Amino acid sequence: MRWLQLILSFLMKRVTTGGEKPHPMEEFKEFMKENALKLFVGMVLLVTIGTMLTAGLYMLVASLAAQSDLGLPVRMTAMAWGGFLLALVPALILSFAWYKSSPHEVKHSKKKKNIPEQPATLEQALALLVTDFVEERHMKREIKFERERRIFEAELNAGPQNREATHPSEHH
Repeated sequence: MRWLQLILSFLMKRVTTGGEKPHPMEEFKEFMKENALKLFVGMVLLVTIGTMLTAGLYMLVASLAAQSDLGLPVRMTAMAWGGFLLALVPALILSFAWYKSSPHEVKHSKKKKNIPEQPATLEQALALLVTDFVEERHMKREIKFERERRIFEAELNAGPQNREATHPSEHH
């Protein structure tokens, strides 16, 4: 899916550039030089996954059709299970890749929106680490305060009846 993003960024760069435009072939050559390995690996993975999916579905259908042609009751044999699994693996890989590349809402992501995914410098990485530590300490402090407040409220709501029952020597 990343290779598609690379191609789209190339096309968007061509559409949004202003001023003097380089020759399209020179721009394309530069793009290919920068991303040749990424594009090659992406294409190889895509072809491999497509082949596995196609071969798996073919094995599954061929096994079930052969049983039907012979007049046997159609059931899942070893070849049918192998084809099913061979088709399932790339389907899961494609689903995972699609899920990771699609924008989806993450709950409680207000704090993470301002934080870049990869810090550019060591100072930024250290700043992120310190910020994370401070936020975690603050959150733990709030949880502790809330727990103590609930205990205090529970003691207040217990009333004088429970206090007399727990401390009878104070009133005699």
